[in-house]
Amino acid sequence: MRGVTAKECGRLGIEIVEVETERMLLAAEVESSVSFNDRLCLVVCREEGWTCLTNDGALRRLCKRHGVGTRFGLGLMVDLVEAGVLTRRRAVAVARRIRVSNPLHITNRVLDQFLHALDRS
Repeated sequence: MRGVTAKECGRLGIEIVEVETERMLLAAEVESSVSFNDRLCLVVCREEGWTCLTNDGALRRLCKRHGVGTRFGLGLMVDLVEAGVLTRRRAVAVARRIRVSNPLHITNRVLDQFLHALDRS
């Protein structure tokens, strides 16, 4: 599976953030068993005052310990369904595809939570 190109990101309104070496060094100092990329995400979100969007429980716990707000990643699709921008059917299909491509982090439990959130919306 190919990744998203910079051009596609720009078209979708997604800003690519290039991280400075100083932040990489800070991420390397964070004591945690999460990946370097997750620690880097923590550092950038903390310094920029951003909310970390993730379904990964370990990263969510790390963010909480460091005072960084988190948001359930699939929750954004719930918002889009509530706003009428995305159909429930399409959101469920996308979530299931994400589950197939990333079963380690998008477990059946995570998918069930997402489905229940859609039902409540």
